[in-house]
Amino acid sequence: MTNYVPGGSSPYGDPHGAPQGAPQGAHYGAPQPQGGHEPPSPPLAEWWQRLVARIVDGVILGIAYFVLSLILATVLGGGFLAVMLTAIVGAVIYFAYEFVMLRSDGQTVGKKVMGLRVVPAGGNRAGSSLTSDAVVSRAGVLWGPLALSFIPVIGFAAYLVYLVNVLWQFWDKPLQQCLHDKLAGTVVVRVK
Repeated sequence: MTNYVPGGSSPYGDPHGAPQGAPQGAHYGAPQPQGGHEPPSPPLAEWWQRLVARIVDGVILGIAYFVLSLILATVLGGGFLAVMLTAIVGAVIYFAYEFVMLRSDGQTVGKKVMGLRVVPAGGNRAGSSLTSDAVVSRAGVLWGPLALSFIPVIGFAAYLVYLVNVLWQFWDKPLQQCLHDKLAGTVVVRVK
């Protein structure tokens, strides 16, 4: 974790998330207001904080997915149909969870535990809510590949797409966005 030292530098340019070389107080690449003062934007989330938040969400959703797969396997007697329906309905559950949680306050349960929030990129967005379009785009890119996981070769490719998506934050500078963040125009910030 990088600590900001007054007069020093951070990987974001200033302690409030501005890219390096941006004017002091610039927020996530947004145009700066003329004259007035805007409160500083919260710092971007660290990769490990995002990972822990996703693990918490994964445990919650994993339990629902496990129960669903047991029910479908029992009712349908296993086989391809049960695997296909489990993948598709599981993806719908993951998508719905992400949509409902992020649309209400920008936080899933895992993000609440870790003190993170998904906000629109650009400007001071600590209290800004996400649009439905942004949440649908974000959740679709994040969980869409899960719906294809039952197809042998395509399923493997879908998992690779998912992996590249979440690893993208490591080389995305300065906003550390995953591909689902880029498409939705969002960033993940620390709020506590």
